[in-house]
Amino acid sequence: MAATGILKGMLALALTFQWTTEQSGTYLILFSASDALFWFFPIILGYTAGKRFSGNPFTAMVIGGALVHPLILTAFENGQKVDALGLDFLGIPVTLLNYSSSVIPIIFSAWLCSILERRLNAWLPSAIKNFFTPLLCLMVITPITFLLVGPLSTWISELIAAGIPYFISGFIRRFLHLQAR
Repeated sequence: MAATGILKGMLALALTFQWTTEQSGTYLILFSASDALFWFFPIILGYTAGKRFSGNPFTAMVIGGALVHPLILTAFENGQKVDALGLDFLGIPVTLLNYSSSVIPIIFSAWLCSILERRLNAWLPSAIKNFFTPLLCLMVITPITFLLVGPLSTWISELIAAGIPYFISGFIRRFLHLQAR
């Protein structure tokens, strides 16, 4: 992760000093390398969260992949248009959000997936567990992620982010008030 951040910084310097342009092949290749981790963060986090919650990391990774799948990103972009038709799942409207670089939705989804996986593994016969557990997890958790977990966790994240400046400014005011005494 540190390497991608450093590479982003080096590319910013190269642009600032006009050593390259955003249209050059060198820049595009290095930029894609520096941006890939952040763009596909839900996939990478799906794997690590799946392992952390003692679930199948690959199932959680696939759910993360669904969040950043090109069809979903295209639906999000089209949903931004004024006359766009909404997306639905079994008649339930889906709130279109861009989940690229998101963190919280896939962590919650991986947690839910691990709970469902444990229950399915305890319930399903061993002869069909390996196939049906991941299948049922994907069929249940992916829609729940798009319908509930994603929008709710994004909303909570935005509330927290909006509250941080007030918290920090209050802390600074109290600090300055104490220093003035």
